[in-house]
Amino acid sequence: MKKGIFMRLKTLLASASLMFATHAGASTIRQVKLTCPVGGEKFETVLAGSGTSYGQNLDFRHYGPIISPWPVARCPSNGFIIYKDEFTNEELAQLKPFVASDRYQQMAKRHTNYYLIAQLLKYMNDSPEAIADALLKASWEADDKRYPAYAEEALNAFLQLEQIAAKDDRERIFRQLIAGELERRLQRWEAAEARFKTLISDPALENQERAIVELQLHLVKTRISSTQRVPTLENKKQK
Repeated sequence: MKKGIFMRLKTLLASASLMFATHAGASTIRQVKLTCPVGGEKFETVLAGSGTSYGQNLDFRHYGPIISPWPVARCPSNGFIIYKDEFTNEELAQLKPFVASDRYQQMAKRHTNYYLIAQLLKYMNDSPEAIADALLKASWEADDKRYPAYAEEALNAFLQLEQIAAKDDRERIFRQLIAGELERRLQRWEAAEARFKTLISDPALENQERAIVELQLHLVKTRISSTQRVPTLENKKQK
């Protein structure tokens, strides 16, 4: 995939504040020829060439002239998602029977690309962090009908991460922010409120993180479950 599976909060928040003064950014696409790693099918598809992020929503999905999540290629015949640049022979030998299975083929008919990536990662016993990240991105792809189920599955994955030590405070807080956001979007008001009230007292919070938690507490109190943008520190000062 174009970027690392599990991006850390510091990088995400830095990109959230990125805004070109000219607002002249644009999203571009490109036609590419690919060979499916599973089955060898040759095909052409359209992928993103570039994009400009003006900021992020509270689930850290980018907005602006950019495709988010970043597009990945799907093999037309078997539905395999090319979720990374290279696969070893051993990995392909493991993946082939799963992709050919009725279970995967039925999922490929109903689900989005990043949801399928999560299933492939689960089958390959990839890291819980990678699986949680793919499920979060699947929720970004979801329409209104799919969103509750996808968000629920992503939330469960992030709750499971609470049993795994984070690498540092930024990653630990990122996990909490995502879990709380998914709870709010799913209208789990008590759980979201308890999480953010605990988090607001965390001495490791940086200014941008604190601004997010303060906004989340307001949204929970006023029972707003819709998508909202990450606040900029400039906007916070103006209020």
